[in-house]
Amino acid sequence: MTDYSKTQRVLHLLRALLSAPNNRINDTTFKALMGEPSNANYHRIKNELTSDHGQIQALLIREKNEDGYSYTLNEYYSGLKAANAQNEFVLECYSRLGSILPEEMQKRLSSVIGQKDQKTKNLSRKFCHVAPVKGRELEDTQKEILSIITKAILEEKEVKITYKDSKDIVSSFLFRPFTLCQYREDLYLLGHELVDREYSDRNCKIRRIQKVEKTEDKFTYPANKNWDPHSKFKSNSGIIDKFDERYDVQIKVYGTSRVMFKEKSIFNNRLITNEADYDLYEVTCTGINEFLGQLFVYAQDVEIVGNPVLQEMFLEKAQRAIERNEKAKKVA
Repeated sequence: MTDYSKTQRVLHLLRALLSAPNNRINDTTFKALMGEPSNANYHRIKNELTSDHGQIQALLIREKNEDGYSYTLNEYYSGLKAANAQNEFVLECYSRLGSILPEEMQKRLSSVIGQKDQKTKNLSRKFCHVAPVKGRELEDTQKEILSIITKAILEEKEVKITYKDSKDIVSSFLFRPFTLCQYREDLYLLGHELVDREYSDRNCKIRRIQKVEKTEDKFTYPANKNWDPHSKFKSNSGIIDKFDERYDVQIKVYGTSRVMFKEKSIFNNRLITNEADYDLYEVTCTGINEFLGQLFVYAQDVEIVGNPVLQEMFLEKAQRAIERNEKAKKVA
């Protein structure tokens, strides 16, 4: 049996399933992805992946057909299919947890899928994920903090966090960790903070957590209707501190940025009208500073409509940028 870690085997398996026709692979491919295990190890791995474990549902469904057995992804994990269609999250998982396909695995699979070695050679260079904003490597202390937080989430236990915010103000508080979320190449902890004997929504950037202690106080993980991060952030312009700060804004988009807004779901944009000189969009704003920061990328081609407060803030941001760079130009 090839010496792959369990994580590597599962990642290879998920990638093959998500790219296979009808998300289905045969028994021969399954064995190859598992590293050609012995019969005993094959049955052990098969049982692990096709059996429920307490409240955790089986990853795979095994079905008998005329050609033998085949494996499909359990519909319980159908969200992975949507993620695969968008590429970013699944590919980011591969880039962080292991190479997409090691050379040895490529050669092994080439005989299974009936392709010549040349076609399966150098896949890690032919297909890659390029992150426009690369997060810095976590320091050792931050990795330890992340490990404690992960255990607390799985065990559903409260943690005590010492946190330094963006203004370098340090505070300590009790926190119920619900979700570990990746956003723009950084990790965030989402959950409830204890404030005046009541729990309220808050998120914490992992890099800003100075210290964390896992307590023995368990909490009941909230029902889906009360905590669904996928729905909560579906239309957001970013990770925000105040979850109730959400409103729709209309913007006109001119020039080459019209193509960008047409091709991408920027700020969950909805096209209202298409004119000769511009496109009018309605976008969702959550967190003014983050919204304006991202919108500033298209500053030369956008016009905020009917919102004097945002217009003024946008103009002030642009003016500060002009003044700072004019000053730098004079010094140079």
